[in-house]
Formats: sequence, structure tokens, C-alpha cells
Amino acid sequence: MADEYHLAGDRVRGDQLSLGLVVKLDPPSAVSELTPGDRFLLEDSSLEGRLEACGSGSATVLLWREGASRPERTTWALSTSVRRLRG
Repeated sequence: MADEYHLAGDRVRGDQLSLGLVVKLDPPSAVSELTPGDRFLLEDSSLEGRLEACGSGSATVLLWREGASRPERTTWALSTSVRRLRG
């Protein structure tokens, strides 16, 4: 996986201009190592998310799926491998 990523909001149709929203990716780590509010990319995919809360056994994350009209909230294992997005 590359160390740079184009945010979902910047992947547009061919007839629109790109804003050039590129961010750096941290090395892979467990979702439990993030701070609430941190944005991330699921390791080995293009699924973007944000950590909402981290409990003793699971993490609540908000996900932006391509083609979805709104984000979805779900629960993940604390060991899920992600790459934090750096602005």
C-alpha cells in the first residue's frame, strides 16, 4: 500500500475538478492505538473511517463507504489493523 492517499471526498467523476486532497499514512497499527477523532484507512483497503470511542473490548468507528450517501457507525475489535491519516 502507498504512503499517500486521496480522500474519498476528492475522488470525483471525470468531468469534475479534483481538489488534490492527499494525506500521508502512518505505518499500520491497531485501532486501539488511535485517539478518538483520529481518521484512518483500514489496512489493505480503501475504507476510510474515524475512531469515535475505544472501550475495554471494542472500538466504535464511523465509516465512509464508497457510493454510500452517509457514513455508518459500527464496532470493531481493538486489534483491527489501520493506518492513521496525517494532514
